[in-house]
Amino acid sequence: MWRDGPRNGPFSTALFLTLGLVISTGGCGSLLMVDKLETKHESPLRAARASSDAVTLDIFWANLPAEGPEFDRQLWRFVQEDRIDPERRSALLGNGLRAGVVGGAPPEVIVRLLDPLGRRRHQTDSGEAATPAPDEKESGLGEQTGVRGRTMAVRPGEPVTLLASQVYEEAIVLEADLTGSTFRNAQAVYRLRVDRGDDGAYAVGLTPELHLGSPRAEWVRDETSMIAFQKMEREKRVYDELRVAAPLVVGEMLLVTSLPDCAGQLGPYFHQADQGPTGHRKAILIRLTQAPPDPAFGAPRDPGLGG
Repeated sequence: MWRDGPRNGPFSTALFLTLGLVISTGGCGSLLMVDKLETKHESPLRAARASSDAVTLDIFWANLPAEGPEFDRQLWRFVQEDRIDPERRSALLGNGLRAGVVGGAPPEVIVRLLDPLGRRRHQTDSGEAATPAPDEKESGLGEQTGVRGRTMAVRPGEPVTLLASQVYEEAIVLEADLTGSTFRNAQAVYRLRVDRGDDGAYAVGLTPELHLGSPRAEWVRDETSMIAFQKMEREKRVYDELRVAAPLVVGEMLLVTSLPDCAGQLGPYFHQADQGPTGHRKAILIRLTQAPPDPAFGAPRDPGLGG
């Protein structure tokens, strides 16, 4: 008995510590925070870390410059709007929204918009980006550019809520069919979901929603439909007909913003700039930075096969 005591003691302690670590890291939901883009000189266009059961997304909110239509002309030259279903594009335009995909290496206009080094960029007479003026200082992401970004790991099929606005005491929305609706205590929200197609591609989708009133308790069931529990929910107006979705390959971005001069339509409630004069707009950009390996190529090697 005396011998067994010292031998089992360290083992029991190690087991206890291991169980403690497992318990403390368990219970993850559908949204896994991987990293925040808060490092002073870290580029938001950097490579992401891999995740075995989720896609990794960089999500940016960026205020559009004050040039308005001129900037839009430059921006949309590099956006593939035909990656969105034509009928859906028409519905979006009718509600003051515009969307498309930025493929491959980000063009200069996107790089300037996201300002990876956190510097205010200005143009020389030749049209090339110059170094900061003497009175300009390098700043962290978002301090001067209005960019907010974060990196998320999202499991396919499990939605994530992205807040797009503060709460509006009153929102009067003129919809595409020219009917008007008045909403009280409304907050614009995008529901983000990633779906994997039969071809293995990952489609990133955004559905606009207006969340209304104060939260109230509702009974919901878990995925087994066996257990019911209370959850605080708000009344919702869901615009499924305006869902923006496109299959992306690693490195591509889904971009959504509002049209200029579309006051009263749905778009401005989602894309009013957080700071700056009324009428300034913001865009949301979602970049696929990492996808789980294909099982056909990522499966462990069978040691019995040799080689």
